Amino acid sequence: MNKKQCLALEHNKPFIIENIDGKRLLDLMVEKNIFSTDDDEEIREAGTRKLTAEKFYDKLLKSKHGDAYTTFKTALNQNGDTYIVKELEKIEQKYAKVPDENLPDPRRAGVHAGGNSVYVSGHGNTVIAGGQHVTVNNTFRR
Repeated sequence: MNKKQCLALEHNKPFIIENIDGKRLLDLMVEKNIFSTDDDEEIREAGTRKLTAEKFYDKLLKSKHGDAYTTFKTALNQNGDTYIVKELEKIEQKYAKVPDENLPDPRRAGVHAGGNSVYVSGHGNTVIAGGQHVTVNNTFRR
């Protein structure tokens, strides 16, 4: 997966996890050797839909297969989840003309908003959400 594809996934992490059914996407991912049969079993046994989606997302992001992202989008389209593909493509378009060396680190700490949720990474963050506005403050402890 290239850096732009990782950015699209990271930017949309909460939205992806909220909206995918990892079990429905597995067959194509295993068929195309993106995920192993062990990965398939681990994802299917994760439990709830959300835990399954989180496990699927983690495996996808860690995949070394060059076609992982494209196959993921194909699986989404085949399952009727085109609205997720559209969100991913918005980020792809945003960074389309930016040279890779000028792209932000896709795994940096930060805030990602998607759908009705906010994901804040990093330690000691305080989130105040109200309406369409979100304020994030670092809380420092001594």
